Amino acid sequence: MRDLVFLDRVSARLNLISRGDVVVLRSPDGDALITKRVVAMGGDTIQHREQGSRLVRVPTGRYWVEGDNGEVGPAVQKSRLPLG
Repeated sequence: MRDLVFLDRVSARLNLISRGDVVVLRSPDGDALITKRVVAMGGDTIQHREQGSRLVRVPTGRYWVEGDNGEVGPAVQKSRLPLG
């Protein structure tokens, strides 16, 4: 059995992405597609667990995404991504 995933490119172009949305993006270290969840948006402050729990402010016009896989492998990579 194979799973199918339908992607919506229009929402990203129209800036309709919200906290909690799952997004597909290109990996920063290659051409692979990865799936992450939007955790914070521009102007939000989050606690960065990998840097001594310090507070980090997400720059305006950016998203902060994290993997849903807890503390396993590259899924915990944090990213600040441009909107759209």
